[in-house]
Amino acid sequence: SENPESAKITDLGREGAVIGENNKWSSWEFTIPEDGRYAIKLVYLALPGKGKDIEFSLKLDDKIPFSEASRLSLSRIWKDFGKPERDSRGNDLRPSQVEVSRWNTRPLMNTEGYYDEAYAFYLTKGTHRLTLTSVQESMAIAEIRVGNDEPLPSYQEYSAGAKAADAYIKIFEAEQTLEKSSS
Repeated sequence: SENPESAKITDLGREGAVIGENNKWSSWEFTIPEDGRYAIKLVYLALPGKGKDIEFSLKLDDKIPFSEASRLSLSRIWKDFGKPERDSRGNDLRPSQVEVSRWNTRPLMNTEGYYDEAYAFYLTKGTHRLTLTSVQESMAIAEIRVGNDEPLPSYQEYSAGAKAADAYIKIFEAEQTLEKSSS
């Protein structure tokens, strides 16, 4: 992180640069091996706040690359605290929510559902500067990954040579989630 006032936090075995209320921005330099479109993933920890999604802007080489990059969002992780109760009419009542504090890895993408894939940032060969500026809530950033995932194999490729499994069906009630991205 290149912000001279940048704060760092060590939590859950990792260290990260903090952006948020007291440290509005941080910058990093990185080198790209060849011209192309690249996805950006963050390994982040949502810091205690008001429970809202984390919002921030992204600049590459001191410019916002496209309008959506001015307001990116990462979710917090929630889980149910306790078991659902029932009211006098037999309706399930949602239990209270508690935030799960853990490092998460997420690609930067459109959270409004306009696109299903990670944003593609066009970068030329050479050194670039990435700046993240806090808009809402605070987070620690342990890693920034710039690159593309390998394409997934087709179903035919994946299942070639697979053996048939014994019949296995397990039914889970939708109300009994392990974790969720919204309270």
